[in-house]
This record gives sequence, structure tokens and C-alpha cells, in this order.
Amino acid sequence: MAKQSAWMCFALIFISAILASQAVAFTDGRDVTALEDFYEALNGPLQLKGWRLDGGDPCGESWVGLSCSGSSVIHLKLQGLNLSGYLSAQLYNMFNLKTLDVSSNSIVGEIPYVLPPNATHMNLSHNLLSGPVGNAFTGLQNLRELDLSYNNLTGSLTSSFGSLTNLTGLFLQNNNFTGSVDYLAALLPLTDLKIQDNDNYFDLVFPGVVSLSTVLQKEEKRKIMYLLFVFLAVGVGIVLASNIPKNGKLPDSDKELAEKFEFGGYLKEVDGQTVEGRTKRELARNVNKVERRKKPPSPPKKQIQLICQQPDEDFGDHDAEV
Repeated sequence: MAKQSAWMCFALIFISAILASQAVAFTDGRDVTALEDFYEALNGPLQLKGWRLDGGDPCGESWVGLSCSGSSVIHLKLQGLNLSGYLSAQLYNMFNLKTLDVSSNSIVGEIPYVLPPNATHMNLSHNLLSGPVGNAFTGLQNLRELDLSYNNLTGSLTSSFGSLTNLTGLFLQNNNFTGSVDYLAALLPLTDLKIQDNDNYFDLVFPGVVSLSTVLQKEEKRKIMYLLFVFLAVGVGIVLASNIPKNGKLPDSDKELAEKFEFGGYLKEVDGQTVEGRTKRELARNVNKVERRKKPPSPPKKQIQLICQQPDEDFGDHDAEV
């Protein structure tokens, strides 16, 4: 009798455990409906093991790419599964979803006008998404990282990004965006922003809170350094040109400048006169000629005059003796 009671107790505990586990694993009906619709939008791919169109229990049946907490799906990670189709607007009903990652697939179409409202990380990169962004991201205050890179998204960035008050990482590179993102840098607590390789590069006006080292990659830094060098060279040229008088002559303080190369020859200022030469040696000869022409003749030396006068005196004395 005691043994029979023990077996009955064990059976009750075992059955209770099974029922409890099923109760815990039973997925929220809104998540199930959203996942069914998404599965259909992706053309029912075989890669998504366990997924079905006739209900089921995604959390209890461990559908591929899902992570659950209790009865809620909190992570949906389907990256690199060669999926096609489009994104379903029913994803909006997954209120407890924190991570949505469908990167590195072949998903087409536009981004739905509504998305999981409490997501913190969203990665839609490396797909074939197209069209304008619209207001799809309005109200996603919990979103901390958004990656839309390597798609065919177009148009000007809208104010929907301005509501992402907790966004620290935004990746928009390799799309066809246009417009200005200065208001994003001013409104959002961004620490990582990548926007290179768009058809019409954004107008960048970043406040001090966003460091260029975190905004631009090495290639962009080289471009910026090259542009700064060009601007500096032009500025120096303008300053030098502004110091040349209108008559084209150098000021007196510059007359002693060394030879300078210009138009395949050399020039030098000599007493307000420009002397030219095809080579430095020719320039030196021409300078010497100019200096000799301007140099006054030397007066005769007294010693030479005395020597010239001496024969006259001797000749006079000789005549007197005769």
C-alpha cells in the first residue's frame, strides 16, 4: 500500500511538472500571429526549422532564431540564412521583442511603417531594402542601435530619427540617402555614426559632442585631411598674392630675394628692374651686365696724371738747356 501511494505521488508530481512547463512555454498569442505572418512574408523558407503557418508554440517548440523569456519572444535573430521575401508589419505586435536581426539576407521591399515598439537593437543591413525610410522609426524611444547599411534606401532622412532619444549607434552607409544629418548629431546621444558611400554625401555639421574619430572611418579621414590641405594651400596663396603691389613690382624689402623659378626660367629684381635668365648662370651674367651699366665710371687716378705730366716737364727742361 505504501509503495502504491508513493508511485501515485510520483505520477502526480511528474504530470504537474509537465503541465507547468507547458504553461510556462506557451507563447503569447500576439507573438505567434506575428511570427506566422512573418513566415508567410518570407515565403515559408525551409531554413526556419520548426516554423509553421498553423499556429504552434514558438517558445515551447524552439523555433529557429528565437529566444524567449517566459511566454514572450525577446530575440529574433535570422541573420545570414539566405532569406527572401519582405518584412511584415505584424512585427509591430511583438511588444516584448528586444532584438530584431535579419541582416545578410535578400529581403526586399520597403521598411514597414510600424516596427516592434520596444526593440533596443535592430539590424536590417546587407539586404535589398529600398524606398524612403518614412516615419517607421517614430516612437522607438528604447532603440539604442540601428543598422540600415548596405541597402538601396533612398530619400532624405526624416524627423522620425529625432525621436530615438537613446540611440548611440547609427549605421547608414552604402545607401542612397541625401540631405543633412546635423540635427541628428545635435539631438541624439550618438557615439558611433557611419554615413559614407551614399549617392549625395550628407552635409556634415557635427557638434563637439560627436567626435569625428567616431563618426568617420579611415577613408573619410584621409579625404578630410586632403581637403584641409587644399584649403590651406589656397589660403596661403591668397595671402601671398594680397601682398604684391598693383604695379606688379616687389617692394623694396623684397629686392634681395633669391632667384625664383617661373615659366621655365629665373627672375631677380635688381634696383627695381626685373632681370631674366633661362638658367641660373645666364641670370647671373645678365645681373652683372645690369649692375655694370648702372655703375658710374671711376675718376682717373692721380698717379696716372702725374705720369702723364712728367714727360712734358722733362721736355721743357731740355729745350731750356739747348
